[in-house]
Amino acid sequence: MHTQHLWRPKLLDSLRGYDRATFWGDLASGLTIGVLALPLALGFAIASGMPPMSGVWTSIIGGFIAALLSGSRVLVSGPTGAFIPILYGISVSYGTGNLMLATLLAGLILIGIALLRLGNLIRYMPVTVISGFSSGIAVIILLSQIKDFLGLRVEHMPAEFIGKMHALYTALPTLHVPTAALALCCFVFLFLYNQFCRHHPLLGRLPGPLVTLILGTIACSLLDLPKLGVETLGSRFGVITADLPGFNWPGMEWSYIGKQISPAISIALLCAFESLLSARITDDQVGDRHRPNQELMAQGFANVGSALCGGFALSAALSRTTTSIRAGARTPIAALLHSFLLLMMVVIAAPLAADIPLAVLSAIVSMVAFHMGGWQQFRQLHHYSVHYRAVMLTTFALTVLFSVTVAVEVGVILAGILFIYRMQELTEVHDLPFEKPNTRAYSLRGALFFGSVARVETTIHPSTSHNETIVLDLSGLILLDNSGIEWLDKLTTSLTQHQGSLVLIGLNTQPRQQLERHGSLEGHHAPRLFADWQSAVSTLRERP
Repeated sequence: MHTQHLWRPKLLDSLRGYDRATFWGDLASGLTIGVLALPLALGFAIASGMPPMSGVWTSIIGGFIAALLSGSRVLVSGPTGAFIPILYGISVSYGTGNLMLATLLAGLILIGIALLRLGNLIRYMPVTVISGFSSGIAVIILLSQIKDFLGLRVEHMPAEFIGKMHALYTALPTLHVPTAALALCCFVFLFLYNQFCRHHPLLGRLPGPLVTLILGTIACSLLDLPKLGVETLGSRFGVITADLPGFNWPGMEWSYIGKQISPAISIALLCAFESLLSARITDDQVGDRHRPNQELMAQGFANVGSALCGGFALSAALSRTTTSIRAGARTPIAALLHSFLLLMMVVIAAPLAADIPLAVLSAIVSMVAFHMGGWQQFRQLHHYSVHYRAVMLTTFALTVLFSVTVAVEVGVILAGILFIYRMQELTEVHDLPFEKPNTRAYSLRGALFFGSVARVETTIHPSTSHNETIVLDLSGLILLDNSGIEWLDKLTTSLTQHQGSLVLIGLNTQPRQQLERHGSLEGHHAPRLFADWQSAVSTLRERP
């Protein structure tokens, strides 16, 4: 990729040849995802411990900045369910000001990753870790919705799993039947709507969450459920207004900055992964190729802008992006229009939001968590290796019991340790017959690195006899690191001290480059090199 295009937003490329037909497709898409984003923004904000309108402003401001600078043609950004466990934990423990601080720090981290051009490295996070924390996040979201879903009276909902379960169990006698009935009806309706109306020529164009929100709110009003104690946005949060947010520095406490670094890193990594994964999936759908570092730059500035305007963390959202493409989106203008149209809806209809029942929003968020859980992978675990199951289940358990931050850290470390163990298991050493006195030959295959050196040196080691020759067939060696080079150098030195020599056969490109860079192939006592086994055998047999 040329350097001049590295930091070029896709919007600039999309404007070339932009015509009326493309605009109408983008407009239809912007309207569709605009109405879809409204219930999700409200629900995710409440689940994260934030005021409901903060989710809307996150979608409007953060989504607009992300689309303006995006490295993809069609990504739509906004609040997503993956952030809920982290954000709720911060808001409960440190307050909303520090939650916005963590979002700000996460944005700066994303910008730093982009400036270092490390976007492609995000793709290397093990799929086992991703699967584990994704399912764990789904469980946490579902648990966080039980209170509003059942109408339980909980004075303070703890962030940690044990405390949350205890609080919910203690509050079970306060179950509110009208609230639970409304939530259950909305959940079942949304599930059936997604299953049977998805391909309908008319209903398929209407987002299920929006239809559920409208019908649930109407049913609540017609049945006069608030008089029976069903909570609404207005009854819990007061009057819902469309006052534009101001530009403010997060009201955090400086003593908490150090405690927000770890959550900020988790937010940044989750944002990077979700955004780049969404970009890769949608590239094939629109026949384009995204710019990963440009996208991370866009997400970084979007999170910074969101935090400075009273919002919280956001990322590209695959479900909204896929819906946008189906509705006709082909350029970032669709996502820009989504933010603008969402703003218009809020300005016009903000007071009506006070009548939305919390049970309806809880049902919508619960459905999002239900779909993101990936529950089928648990049924298929017996098809995978023990290592895969260990990493996934460990990450899942730590996500649920502790936090996403701990789960990702431990999951990546555990995956790395098991990978090293597996790699050293794949390193093979075999004796080879060599009909020459005082000569031993071995075949070394796999990787000679810090994890396998100890295993190799127990088999291949110099004796105390003089004029000994050790022959290593390295044609099957694909990886050599500094620990492997150090072992080869020690082997060469030990043989040389007893007038012996080391012979290397069939060096591949990576091992040869490593040895040349280290200087191990230079000098009077350097190992002798042969291209293949036949030439080495014929030469060494002729040597007296």
